[in-house]
Amino acid sequence: SNRDYIYEYLANTPIPLVGVGFGNSNLLLTLAFGSTVTVSFLSIYFVVLYSAGCVGLALLAVFLLVPLKGVLACRLTQDLTHSAGLVALTAVFVAYIVMMGFRAEELPMSFGTVYGMLAFVGLHHETALQAMEE
Repeated sequence: SNRDYIYEYLANTPIPLVGVGFGNSNLLLTLAFGSTVTVSFLSIYFVVLYSAGCVGLALLAVFLLVPLKGVLACRLTQDLTHSAGLVALTAVFVAYIVMMGFRAEELPMSFGTVYGMLAFVGLHHETALQAMEE
């Protein structure tokens, strides 16, 4: 991987409990490598871990996993013969979660759409199921 410098920084820098603030973590990373341009963590999880600390990463994890709880509840009450839409939407959501660990330092706008759709499914099971079947 060409991101070995990020992993080197993570190994040599203690993880803060509450973080140093968004933007400040990137500046500290830049100073650690003596770069003339701002260095990116290339991962939303790493930037949140060093910007908001362990507390912030835990809050991000809860934020990302809440729609999956609703999807699971919907899936348990759903007719198993009509699950393609829900499975596809969940697969896209999980793909975004994985991708943000390696490519994005921010939440993409398109992720917000998928997140909103899954949150709707979690809150309104029957309405969502009827919409997916039509």
